[in-house]
Amino acid sequence: MAWRAYRKLPPDYLSGTFTQCTGEHLPVADSRYIHFWNLAYKEAINHHPDEMQVPAKQRLFINLAIRGERQALRPGSTGEWWCVSRGIADPIEKAVGLGQTFRFLPNSFNPERFNTKKRSSFRAAMRKHYGFSEDETILAFCSFGHFVRKGLLNAIEAVDKLRSSGRSIRLLVLGGNESTISDIRSRMASKRMNGEGVVFAGLVSATEEHLSAADALIFPSFFEAFSLVEIEAAALGIRLYLTPHPGSEMILREPENGRLLPWNLDRMVDVLADDFDSGMMQKPHQEIGEALTPDSYAQTLSNFYSQAIARKQSESIP
Repeated sequence: MAWRAYRKLPPDYLSGTFTQCTGEHLPVADSRYIHFWNLAYKEAINHHPDEMQVPAKQRLFINLAIRGERQALRPGSTGEWWCVSRGIADPIEKAVGLGQTFRFLPNSFNPERFNTKKRSSFRAAMRKHYGFSEDETILAFCSFGHFVRKGLLNAIEAVDKLRSSGRSIRLLVLGGNESTISDIRSRMASKRMNGEGVVFAGLVSATEEHLSAADALIFPSFFEAFSLVEIEAAALGIRLYLTPHPGSEMILREPENGRLLPWNLDRMVDVLADDFDSGMMQKPHQEIGEALTPDSYAQTLSNFYSQAIARKQSESIP
């Protein structure tokens, strides 16, 4: 509807007005806030067809969104790109070439809920709640759903391999309803995964309290735009083990707060084993990369508007 309404406007109707939209929702805009990029998502689906099986209806929505994204890439369609991560911006920048402005506005986290003191205060109680002993290393995986796309099966298999080599490590899975967890259990059975070290917590409130039981977050996702749980885990001082999906580059700072995981499972296990054996996996940190608090997010956004509107005004001066 926005496209149809826009096309009915006279050519000079918005010549002195700053226009912004989310994603591809207007054919022409002075700035676009890109929180997801379906062209990149479709490419990831093609690269990982088994792990990213997408229903036909969802594929239809993806293809419709891609039509708008291709329009947004045309010369003169977009003044500035405001992207949630550099990983999302990269394919756009390659498509449009040099000369366009890119700004980065990652998701913000709540520092009152997610901080190292909060983790210290809940760690012992939550480990007791889940039956974890102090000599066990706990990896956490956290997501509302989309477990397969986010790499949970690889995380489970990696923990199985680490445990089979004698390492005292377990996996705490936060999130997922009964149907989602049942589906994962069925997939585990079909792949003959052991899964003895896996604890499914289901959907939980106060995520920060449950994450506090963990030593590290493992998130071998096949595609993200910018994952909030990675920021929140880092803010708690929990180490990060992430595949190179979009957004990971905004928060992961090797080796201070974690490690990048290869896609190959055996190499992934090697990285995890190295950090487990060296003690780095259990080591807390205070590195949060480029994460923003609500205050710094608001200030950054205000600066972006000031700069973009000033640019628009300067271009409007004859």
